[in-house]
Amino acid sequence: MRTIRSGEEVMYRGKRWVVSRIEAGKASSYRLLRTEDDGPRIAWAGPAEINRIDTYVKPVYDTASA
Repeated sequence: MRTIRSGEEVMYRGKRWVVSRIEAGKASSYRLLRTEDDGPRIAWAGPAEINRIDTYVKPVYDTASA
């Protein structure tokens, strides 16, 4: 499996997030960022909790409306 890098988009709890920081050696080693209608969100997740985005061709309705 390819390493997930900082700046990469991932799926976490059914929504699209951006990896902003990686701290090796911690259970929740990925800091994730997301913007929603009511403001920014920050979450920490472990490698088993996030998924790489397989394709950008299949529509995913996980972003806030404009």
